[in-house]
Amino acid sequence: MDRNLQKYMAFVKTAAYGSFTQAARKLNYSQSGISRMIGDLESEWNVTLLERGDNAEVAEVFRRQGLAPKVHVTLWDDYAILSMVESGLGVSILPRLILKRSPYQVAVRPLEPAAYRDIVLALRSRATASLAVRRFLEYWTPWDSQTGKPGE
Repeated sequence: MDRNLQKYMAFVKTAAYGSFTQAARKLNYSQSGISRMIGDLESEWNVTLLERGDNAEVAEVFRRQGLAPKVHVTLWDDYAILSMVESGLGVSILPRLILKRSPYQVAVRPLEPAAYRDIVLALRSRATASLAVRRFLEYWTPWDSQTGKPGE
């Protein structure tokens, strides 16, 4: 099998299973082999494709805010997180978009300095993109993470 195709398959399976270990089992590779292939793609494309387990990015945001949380549970479901925060079981950093129409009674505080995440959209061609993707592109405005203002 072509080496690049193996890397793409490693990425697709890891994203589908949400686990390097599960993807490795399914593709008959070691977990470190899967991680290395995805790392190669990230280097080639100069983007982060998957968040790694230690979530250093969030830890850095907490550090800049002068907070040292004692993490007991890590969740990925925004609604479960909001429910726990509403119940007084912790704090979280969530995207503004999820908080806009939230029915949860939680305090929302801006981060100073603001934290941004790069979002990369990759598609073969706008012409062959699905209707949903084309509609999304009509409303999507790239932002410059340095200035916090619309980019090019």
